[in-house]
Amino acid sequence: MTHLANGQSVVVDDVHATIPSRRVYREVILQFSQTNGIKPLLKCVYFECDLELVKHNSVYRALYGTGAERKDVVELTILKDFEKRFQPPSFREGPSPRILPSSVSYNRN
Repeated sequence: MTHLANGQSVVVDDVHATIPSRRVYREVILQFSQTNGIKPLLKCVYFECDLELVKHNSVYRALYGTGAERKDVVELTILKDFEKRFQPPSFREGPSPRILPSSVSYNRN
């Protein structure tokens, strides 16, 4: 909240499979905006890719990542569970048109 209070942008770089898991961030920024009399701006960047690319990226991060980027390989069961629970972001999630889902598709074919 300190960064927001100082007028700085905040980036949440994480994966949120469901609408309720994303709602938490939306509610925080909207509450902060109302309390401080500023316009809320919340952007959701949605990267769509196939499971093969996700597996590749997981292995790559495990082998070549440094610091916070280095992570264990994500097990296939976890990836498939995420895929099953995933709810794509939409404009319906937002209380205003300032919430802007965008999509970047990657297809290896």
